[in-house]
Amino acid sequence: MDPAQPDFENHPAPIRLDENDAIFVDAIHTNGAPISSGGAGLMQQVGDVDFYVNGGETQPSCPSAIGGALSHIGDLFSGNFKGISDAVACSHGRSHEYFTESINSPCPFTAYPCDTYDKFQQGGCTDCGSRGCSQMGYYSDWYRARGKMYLKTRNSKPFCGYHYSIRVHPAADAVKTKGKVRVRLHGRWGTSDWMDTTEEDINPGAQIHMLAVSATEVGDVDKIDVSYVKSSGGFLWGSSGTDTLKTDRVMVMSGENGER
Repeated sequence: MDPAQPDFENHPAPIRLDENDAIFVDAIHTNGAPISSGGAGLMQQVGDVDFYVNGGETQPSCPSAIGGALSHIGDLFSGNFKGISDAVACSHGRSHEYFTESINSPCPFTAYPCDTYDKFQQGGCTDCGSRGCSQMGYYSDWYRARGKMYLKTRNSKPFCGYHYSIRVHPAADAVKTKGKVRVRLHGRWGTSDWMDTTEEDINPGAQIHMLAVSATEVGDVDKIDVSYVKSSGGFLWGSSGTDTLKTDRVMVMSGENGER
């Protein structure tokens, strides 16, 4: 669970954790950011299978170490370092919460083989390919997949979610804008959370890719809600977005069951 980085990363195998230390070694990476940014875990691949959760560097809803230090600057002078240590420990300790949840969760913590996290975030790896998928946590040794695996989680408990690759196609005659697109899925089994893209420039005819997770697996999708929120702009980041966004179509694929 987030094996330690300081004095271990990139050292010879006899010094650090490696795949020969047990019959089966699986590593859950949650805090592999650089030490200067508060990282306590290593990013190096060390097991038979390595799970890079939300990219493996930091976890959603956890404060940054720098931000945590600044927000508790008064504690530095009073000798109370708890707030700072909590900020540093949040992503590192999240690996324990993921593993504990995986024991009895009906949600499978599905993890996918992919070359990079950027490619995974763009929805480019939501199938199991020739290597196969795995399940992070307690049941990982039930699977034959090996190597680097990626998955995303929700921001709060329950952390496990179902992956959806979503592509929104702005119309060719749409006006260039800046903003955020949100999508909600309705299906035979239920309704997903509202799932956001990152705020970005939206160009006519250029696809918006997103890999989102929902607490609910919706099953066969029969309705899609799309919401566009324009950027408000500002002095430092330029003009605001247009009031409306025209789209041609929305494409959805479930990572867990392959439904399109």
